[in-house]
Amino acid sequence: MLRIVDDDATELEDRARELVELADELAAEAQELGRQWEELGELVAAALADDETAAGEAAGEPDSIRLVALEMKLTGYDRGAVLAHLRRAFGDTAAEPALDRAVDEVFAGRFGPPSPA
Repeated sequence: MLRIVDDDATELEDRARELVELADELAAEAQELGRQWEELGELVAAALADDETAAGEAAGEPDSIRLVALEMKLTGYDRGAVLAHLRRAFGDTAAEPALDRAVDEVFAGRFGPPSPA
């Protein structure tokens, strides 16, 4: 009878070790899934940001803003006057940073001909 109890205890210890190993494997898999989920979230966020940028560019808005800014610059308006006009003309459809960026690009010579030195 004592041998049966010892065998049962040994079997239970083996089973407990096996369960601990399985739990460790499961925890490692859960951690990896969490890492992959976080990576997927970052990729989705980046894709959404790219889609929003592409949608704005597809609508032609940034180029329209730059073209107006360039035309005004070439006509002799200074940066402040151009920016004020763009705010009035495009303020309801374009964000302030997009307007600033367009004016910066035009007056830095990155869009259209460079400014005379």
